[in-house]
Amino acid sequence: MPGLDGGNLASQLQTNPKPKGLPIVFFSAAVTREEVRARRGLIGGQPFLAKPVCLQEVLACLKKHLGALQAPVATSR
Repeated sequence: MPGLDGGNLASQLQTNPKPKGLPIVFFSAAVTREEVRARRGLIGGQPFLAKPVCLQEVLACLKKHLGALQAPVATSR
């Protein structure tokens, strides 16, 4: 992204009321898979994947982080 890095974009999105709370997952070739694993998949508090990524890795990350946003459904009987 010319003129803007992912961290700055994430900060802008998180301070804007409309997309605030929008899940953000970073994809970067600037870090290694080992660095991501060592930080348990979070860098700067945000989910992070090291490029190249495979589809299974992306889906697992999205399921983990989007699933955490879903509130439990209450059932009445």
